[in-house]
Amino acid sequence: MIRNKLFFMMILVSLLPAACSDSSDNEPVMENSGFYEIEPIHFSFQNYGPTLSYTSSKIRVSYSFFPADESPDTKPLFVFFNGGPGCATCTGLLSLNTAPFTLDRTRPDSIKANPYSFTRLGNLLYIDAPNTGFSYNLVKHADKKDVRKTEFEARNFNPFIDAAQVTRVLLRFMADHPAIEDNQVIIVGESYGGTRASTMLNMLLFYSRYGDGSRIYRDIALASEIQKHFERINSSCKGRIVTPEAVASQFGGQILIEPLLTGHYQDELTGEAYEKEGSVIFDIAQSTGTTYTPCGGRPDCHAFDNALDFVVKTAKRDVYQYDMDEGYTMGISNYNRSMVDRESILSQMLGRDVFSIRLLYPSARKNAYRYIESESRDALAVIEGPGFGKLPAAERMRIKKKVMLKTLESEEIRPEEATDTLEMVLGPLNPWDAYVVGCNDAVNSTFYNNEAINAGYPIDPMNDIFGGMFLENLALVDTLITDCDLDLVIYAAVLPDSIKEYADIVEDVVWDDSTEDGYIYVYYRPRTLPDIETPDMRPIYFPRYRVSGHMVTLAQPDKFLNDVERWLS
Repeated sequence: MIRNKLFFMMILVSLLPAACSDSSDNEPVMENSGFYEIEPIHFSFQNYGPTLSYTSSKIRVSYSFFPADESPDTKPLFVFFNGGPGCATCTGLLSLNTAPFTLDRTRPDSIKANPYSFTRLGNLLYIDAPNTGFSYNLVKHADKKDVRKTEFEARNFNPFIDAAQVTRVLLRFMADHPAIEDNQVIIVGESYGGTRASTMLNMLLFYSRYGDGSRIYRDIALASEIQKHFERINSSCKGRIVTPEAVASQFGGQILIEPLLTGHYQDELTGEAYEKEGSVIFDIAQSTGTTYTPCGGRPDCHAFDNALDFVVKTAKRDVYQYDMDEGYTMGISNYNRSMVDRESILSQMLGRDVFSIRLLYPSARKNAYRYIESESRDALAVIEGPGFGKLPAAERMRIKKKVMLKTLESEEIRPEEATDTLEMVLGPLNPWDAYVVGCNDAVNSTFYNNEAINAGYPIDPMNDIFGGMFLENLALVDTLITDCDLDLVIYAAVLPDSIKEYADIVEDVVWDDSTEDGYIYVYYRPRTLPDIETPDMRPIYFPRYRVSGHMVTLAQPDKFLNDVERWLS
């Protein structure tokens, strides 16, 4: 289903005669890890109210790259990131059965070669979003709390600047690796990563619109950087806007793992599904000998929140993998974080000596910040803050549990057993900094509560604007979405109906679940997409995972890899 590199070149040749690059594309493609430093970016929000102009802070974004096992110069580039927003990729997809090495809690050394590595299919690029994982932000006078506090605002943390910064890292990485710069690119996003993927792809496909101010977000520098990317790989693109169809010939694939796609539509329909007699929530109640009381239309009761609250507090099950005890997923996340914080484990995982990564050292991050005060104080401040109620139920539960159980230190490894943590081998950091962050609660909270949202801009992650962007992208982008039975936070079974809610774009949505290789068929209303030709129908590959929850690469890595391989072919 995915378009190949040759087709991409044919499309652009129809516009331009010859491809060229300032660098040789015969350079070897080697695994590497490090940081991209991104300068302050000027951007604005407009068209939904008075124009709001911002300048972001300087950031250093962490990445890890692994070339394909064979012929990396012809294989696709998979770009992986986790969601949150504010949660790390290094403790998520990088650690769990997608890269050449994977963490393994059953082994004394905790890491092993991964038989399900995606290097079998292509090149792999993992990116920690700003201020998550190993990525960190920079500001002058970072030692002052009041300065750090002002950093957690819309200018640094919202879905658009977040997606733009990850896109910049992708483009700069490709520019630095000319052998694969014109390869096919497949975006792989998990959970909130579905919203990030929708935003990134929309920015790439319609980049000129994000430069001329006709979209909600204007980023002239990003539009210019995308233009320069195509000019490098096809010299006659100079001065000519590349069409969305031609952009999609390179950036034309997405794999969405239990994604947030349609915002509050997804949330509301999930709550309705859980309230129906015989739903999975009633099944959990029966299997645990407990009683689930639906909202039943009570105005003071939110059906989705009520169901998750029952599962956690009464049934004592994990909402991300409901066949496991409550806390299962957080335990895995804490374990993964404790492991990648160890020099020996991280060096093996990256295939690179951690000591060679200069921007990890304390001497390179005097102006770095991760938190307003510290991880524990930030989590408590989020709970006590006025915006806590704006966060989705699962995020509120996660943050409360973090504070309640004081799980900021790993439950899996006691401090006296870990002799090679990054702080031990590289040196101590300020309390507001950290070598690795699993989920940054202050970042997460800012996405849902910032001055742009308060000014009326529809940019919180639950807004339905992002589902509209997904449907616009879908017209050009081949798509795989996972359908995992045991995930209650992202209940994928409601996605077909949630897409139907976009009645101004969609005429009908048909879900064929007659086999494990399910498909969603999206039928468009004629002439509803303004910048491209509206297709009659677009399919979404929707394979089912019966024993997986949110972390499909942990529960069913073999099936997931095989499904992706089948989809590619």
